[in-house]
Amino acid sequence: MTSVASINNFLKRNILYILLIIIALAFRIWDITESFPFDYDQAISAQIAYDFFVNHKLSLIGQELSFQGFYLGPLHNWVQFTPYYFCNLQPDCVPHFYLIISIITIVITYFLLKRIFSTAIAFIVALIYSISYTAISFERGVNSNYFLFFTTVVVIYCLHEYYLNKNKFLIIGAFFTGIAVVNFNPVFIFSTAFFYISTILRGRINIKYYVLSLVAFFINYLPLAVFDYRHDHILLNNLANFFNQNTANEDFFYRLHFLIGKIFVPFNTYYLFHSTKIWYVIIFLTTLIPGVIVILKSKSKLYISLLIWPPLVILGFLFYKGHIPDYYFQQFVVVILIILAFALAKKPIIAIAFIALLTYVNVNLLVHSKYPINYQLKKKVVNSILESTKEDSFNVYYSMPPGLNTGYSTIFKLYQRYPQENQKNLYIIDYSDAKSFDMKKYAQLGKVTQVQSFDSFLRVVSVK
Repeated sequence: MTSVASINNFLKRNILYILLIIIALAFRIWDITESFPFDYDQAISAQIAYDFFVNHKLSLIGQELSFQGFYLGPLHNWVQFTPYYFCNLQPDCVPHFYLIISIITIVITYFLLKRIFSTAIAFIVALIYSISYTAISFERGVNSNYFLFFTTVVVIYCLHEYYLNKNKFLIIGAFFTGIAVVNFNPVFIFSTAFFYISTILRGRINIKYYVLSLVAFFINYLPLAVFDYRHDHILLNNLANFFNQNTANEDFFYRLHFLIGKIFVPFNTYYLFHSTKIWYVIIFLTTLIPGVIVILKSKSKLYISLLIWPPLVILGFLFYKGHIPDYYFQQFVVVILIILAFALAKKPIIAIAFIALLTYVNVNLLVHSKYPINYQLKKKVVNSILESTKEDSFNVYYSMPPGLNTGYSTIFKLYQRYPQENQKNLYIIDYSDAKSFDMKKYAQLGKVTQVQSFDSFLRVVSVK
C-alpha cells in the first residue's frame, strides 16, 4: 500500500509536468523523419561533424551568416556531434536528438517559470510552446535560432535570482547571453542590452560583479578570437565592414511602423496560430494588452522590467539597415507568452477557450502538413544513384531552382562517394512538374537510359 500511495502522491504532484511531456511528445513524434529537411544549414553541421570525426579537425567557427565573412561561433555545430556520432555520421539521428532537447527545454521552462511566477503561468507558457506548430517547425529546422527560447528562459531565471540579491546570477546570466550572441544569433545583443538594463533597475549595483559578468560574456568569443588571430584578423575586418554598412538612415516612423506592423504583430500571431489572418491578430492583441495591464498592476520590479524587453529589441532594429527576417524576434517570444499567460491565468474560462482554439489550429496544421523535399527523399535519391553505379565513378548535375539543390553533395560525402567530372555515368537530379519536364534537353547530353521518379516533382535522369 505504501508503494501505491507513493505512486499516487507522485502523480498528483507532477500531473501537469507529466501532461506536458505527453503532449509535447505527441506533437513532435508525428512525421518526425519526414519533416526533417537537409538544406544549407543542416548540411554545414554535417560537414563539420564529418571533419571532426574523419579528418580530426575541430572547427572554431560556425555557419557563415547572410553578411559575407561574418560567422557564428561553433557551439551549435559542436552540439550536433552527438547525433552524428551515434548514427555513424548519418543525419538520421538529428531530428530525434532535437526531440530530446525540446522535451528537456519544456521541462526546464516549466520548473523555472513555476519558481519565478506561478504554476498556472508556467503551465500555460510551456503548453503553448509544446503545441505551437511554428515552434515545432523551428525545432525541425535544426538551426541555431532554435536555442534562443531556452536561452531566454535561463536569462529570465537569472534575473529572478539576481533580484533576490543573489549577485552571482548576474555573471551566469551574462554568460548565457554571450553564448546566444556568439553561437545562436548576433542580434541577441539587443536582449543582452535589456539584461543589463534590467539588472540596473534592481539597484544595489556591485561593480565587481558587473566586471566579472563582462568577462563571462566575452569569454564566449574565445574560439572566434583564436580563429581570427590565425587568419590575419579577417573576422574583425568583416565586423568593421558590417557596422559601416548596416546603420539605418531611413525615416524613423516608417521603420517603426514596419517593425511593429509587419514583423512584431504578424510574427507573434503566426507563432501562436501559424497564420496572420485578421481574427487571429485580434485574438492575440486582445489577450496581450490585458496581460500587460496585469503585470503593471503587480508592482513587481522584475515583472515590469520584462515589458521593456520587446520594445528595446524593436528600438535596436530601428538603427539596423540589414534585412530583418521575422525569426529575429524569437529572442523575446518567451516574454510574449508570459504576458499572454498573465492575462489567461486571470480568466480561466477565456484561457480554456484560447487553449482549445490553439490546440485545434495547431493539430490541424500538424496532421495536414506536407514536406515536399526532405532528408529522407534526398537520401533515397542519393542511394538510388549509388546503387545504380555500384563501384563505378559518376557525375551529378542539378536541374532545379537555386536553394533546392542543397544537401545532396553532403550526403554523397557522408557516404564517401564523390561525383566527378567527365564520367560516362551521368545523373541529372531534376525538379519540375510533369508538364515542364523536358526529356529532349537531357537527350542532347547522351543516351537517356532511365528516368526514376521520387514524387510528382523530383526525378533522376540517367544518361550514358
